[in-house]
Amino acid sequence: MRKTSAPKDIQMNKTKIALSSLAALFCFSLYAGHASAWDASVYAVTIESIVVHQDGSFYIEADKDLCDPGVNNKIGYVYVGTNIDGHSWTAEGARMMLSTAQAAFLSGRTVTVLADNSGSNWGCQMGGIRLE
Repeated sequence: MRKTSAPKDIQMNKTKIALSSLAALFCFSLYAGHASAWDASVYAVTIESIVVHQDGSFYIEADKDLCDPGVNNKIGYVYVGTNIDGHSWTAEGARMMLSTAQAAFLSGRTVTVLADNSGSNWGCQMGGIRLE
């Protein structure tokens, strides 16, 4: 019997996810020194699901609270164009954070999430996500 390997497009997609995750990790390390009003850094978060919207915005459902009570605090979201602490989420930034979330979800690794209450009673605004 002849051994077969994964199709090249699957291998390329894994490579793209890995590279995007590395880029996101690098950007997170740059951002980590930036002072902001994030309520929490939550460690050892398991991502249970990811929902992606047509504009590149997305949210995750986590196994633990990501921000203070008063909202559905097991949901962390990134909405492209939303302004937080004087900075807007860009499509590129959202893609990098999504890549990191997907890498964690697919590999089963945990993440650290920086999050803040949204003020909307729905979810926590994510300002950073890092693979552990």
